[in-house]
Amino acid sequence: MIWETIREGGSNEGAEGRAKDGIPGLAKGEAGRGRSRRREQGEERSCLESAACILILLIFTGILLLLLYLSITGSAAVYGGAEQVWFYKDSPLYHLLVFMLVTALGVMILKVRNAEGREEKSREEQEERRKRFVRLLLILSGFYVIWIMGTMFRPASDQRLVIDCGKALAAGDLLPWNQVGFRYHYDEFEGYAYTYPHQNGQILFAAFLSLLAGEQAAFLWQLLNVACLAAGILYTGKMAEEVLEMKNGFYGLALLMMAFLPFSFYVTFAYGTLPGFACSAAAVWYERRFLEERRKRDLILSSVLISAAILFKSNYMIVLTAMVLFFIAEAVFRKKLFPLLGAAAVLSAYLLSHSLVLGGLSLAAGHSVEGGPPMLTWAEMGLQEGSRAPGWFNNYNVHIYLDNREDRELTAAAVERDLGRTIQYFMEHPDYAADFFNRKLRSIWTEPTFQSLWIQEVKGFGWLFPSFTRSLFKEGGTANEIYWQLCNAVQTLVYAGALLFAVFRFRRVKFQGLFFAVIFIGGFLFHLFWEAKGQYTVSYFTLLIPYAVLGMQDWIHWVSKGRFV
Repeated sequence: MIWETIREGGSNEGAEGRAKDGIPGLAKGEAGRGRSRRREQGEERSCLESAACILILLIFTGILLLLLYLSITGSAAVYGGAEQVWFYKDSPLYHLLVFMLVTALGVMILKVRNAEGREEKSREEQEERRKRFVRLLLILSGFYVIWIMGTMFRPASDQRLVIDCGKALAAGDLLPWNQVGFRYHYDEFEGYAYTYPHQNGQILFAAFLSLLAGEQAAFLWQLLNVACLAAGILYTGKMAEEVLEMKNGFYGLALLMMAFLPFSFYVTFAYGTLPGFACSAAAVWYERRFLEERRKRDLILSSVLISAAILFKSNYMIVLTAMVLFFIAEAVFRKKLFPLLGAAAVLSAYLLSHSLVLGGLSLAAGHSVEGGPPMLTWAEMGLQEGSRAPGWFNNYNVHIYLDNREDRELTAAAVERDLGRTIQYFMEHPDYAADFFNRKLRSIWTEPTFQSLWIQEVKGFGWLFPSFTRSLFKEGGTANEIYWQLCNAVQTLVYAGALLFAVFRFRRVKFQGLFFAVIFIGGFLFHLFWEAKGQYTVSYFTLLIPYAVLGMQDWIHWVSKGRFV
């Protein structure tokens, strides 16, 4: 299905542009009036929009060039309960050969399809194509359900704590919100929600699942993750189809993203990653619907969904920030006020949901439930060395809070002092700073599995096919080597394809077409300084796939015909 997009030859915009270029006798005045009409109808970028697109694309291109270089020269891997990151040298020649092979295969398929003709599909053929897509989507979803049932992984670490706190809340026990600093012990969760209030949304969801499924709440969460994965990808695919004008490309793109195991394996992760992804993808989609049709219902849905996404996982604040930026940009480009109302609505919904959750829990507990170290603590931790990798979790947030007698103000002052010293040290030792960020970036952006195996390895090997899972999860296993090498090749192809998109479509991509790029840039910059992990960045990497598909499509057309799409 994905190759049908390649055969179609790109977007309607490009086809229309080539058709107009070929009309003889078109006067300058007529061309100027045509451009004016297209600009008024939103078919052509205004000067302000072009400037914004150029700025975003320059930043996007710079980041992709850096990540592509890091990806072809080195890789990383994470194994074992210690979550230690190992760094390896990579072969640029290997990645070049893979890229050439994919290019040659794409050119051959393109020529075969062009030889078959480019007739419009009948309604019956389109309906059959839709049914085939639904069948394949259900097959992939069924595979993930079988995988969950065959492994039956028990939650570990923060997943376990969230589930246990949810069970306690469902039973009327408010021990997680006791005003004590939380210490990581396997059988205890007292003070966990009080110390880490950003987990409250997930805990409330876990409590709801506990009321429904009791001790099987974590298992139910994993099954619901499959639906969240499919929903998030469908919304992302539809958004990409519209803003990137992927003619007939939705089905292939959605299936490709659904089959991307480094993200799809997170169905086994009883955490807010996939529910938050689904909610944020839907929120972005309904924001676009509101901007196009101005329906209040779409704005309400967008506001509620992005608030839910942030409750599931606070990292989706980056998506909220991108949404607000696009509301403001639309107000400037269109010279209209209604997009500003949209920005106010999504921000108000987030603040209201945050206040309602904290207020409700405080009322139930009879005291404030917002304690723990200040958020700046995670920034300082993201700039420190650690046993796992530079900028990864190293217990700094736990120790600094306990060392300051669990006092938020004292902790904040101590963190500010530490952060000042860290920045000063980086400035005085630029070579060390460069090496630190090089290792940190490699640990999260060149680990091709994005911890999709590690999150399962630490839970055991399952009951249905333990021999295969052992081979898949453990370093040196045959299945592990195959999976890792495939992911390594795909990761570089995605970076290269997204970079080609930025090059080929530099002049004609619209501002809304860069929504995913803005989210990706935000995620990259945020985790450059914040605590980092591959499991945090995988959702941003997944948003590069639509760009990579179009970039490779444009490249294959250019190689085949010697011109842009």
